Amino acid sequence: MISRYLFWATLISITFLSLKEISQEIVPGLPFIDKFIHFFVYLFLSLLLLKGYSKNFSPQFLTILLFFYGSSIELLQGFTIYRSAEIADLIANLLGIVFGVLIHKYLSKHLKKGSYEKF
Repeated sequence: MISRYLFWATLISITFLSLKEISQEIVPGLPFIDKFIHFFVYLFLSLLLLKGYSKNFSPQFLTILLFFYGSSIELLQGFTIYRSAEIADLIANLLGIVFGVLIHKYLSKHLKKGSYEKF
């Protein structure tokens, strides 16, 4: 149950931060750090989404839904004057989602019965 609350809190935060104006580079001197951030944010989101809702919905549906969310955010950024939509961000999002799905499958299958379900 906690994974559902964490998912929604993270999703709301990511939506806000994704559409907020950023005045400078995230980490000066590291040009592709934002792609790593996209990757890890969507990995985390996918783990929370799958953990919280995979008993109610198919993992494929949840994966498509999260990718649609990421695509929508990128599209909305294209309509702002201070952000831009980037295909590389979308690819990083997708890779994070895919790795999140793989980790979720592994944890569901290999952790002791009950330990992963409690989260």
